[in-house]
Amino acid sequence: MDVQVEELPQEQKTQSPQATARTDNVAHYALADRFGIVNANKEEDGKLAEIWAFAQGQAKSENIPDIVWEVVHLEGVLGSPRLGESRLDRLYRYCKLKRQESAIQNELKGVAGVQINGRVRL
Repeated sequence: MDVQVEELPQEQKTQSPQATARTDNVAHYALADRFGIVNANKEEDGKLAEIWAFAQGQAKSENIPDIVWEVVHLEGVLGSPRLGESRLDRLYRYCKLKRQESAIQNELKGVAGVQINGRVRL
């Protein structure tokens, strides 16, 4: 009687992933459906992120429903977009301009003797 030795393959070690997927910068995709975006390209992704950041600052909240409500409210305040302009573009342009305005006001605060309204104190 011959004894047969069967070699079993060694168990392969599963490697743990070196990097994890980032999920902290995807909350703005909650707005994508609102604007009819199925697969956001790079430009739309940037616009959604800018709108999200602005609405989050206005809502002073981390809750997604609060931030989405702020976007809905802002759309109502701004009204309908111009002919040929999308709702996303109109809202993005407003948020971008408000961010730039805030940066300019902060810069003006740093200039000695100048108030926010631009009047010089003597």
